[in-house]
Amino acid sequence: MLQAQVPLPEGLFRDVDRSGRVPLYFQISSRVEGAVAQASANESNLLGTKPGGPVLSVTRTSYDTNGKAVEVGHHSYRPELYSFELTLVDKQ
Repeated sequence: MLQAQVPLPEGLFRDVDRSGRVPLYFQISSRVEGAVAQASANESNLLGTKPGGPVLSVTRTSYDTNGKAVEVGHHSYRPELYSFELTLVDKQ
């Protein structure tokens, strides 16, 4: 699921901060889900890969400090060009 979008000039979280909804000094939480999928024709065209080849499909939902979703993003990446880092925190 790849859609051409116009990026925010300074980023979502700065714009949210300016709106007065969520000050930047509060941590906004995000849930990220990812899986390998087959590239659609549109994804292949935009990513420069072969149709049906592997893509990393990622959905990120960001929440304000009240737990309300403030952003949902669907992203597709070429797996050979993507890396990630996880930090696990005990919520107790």
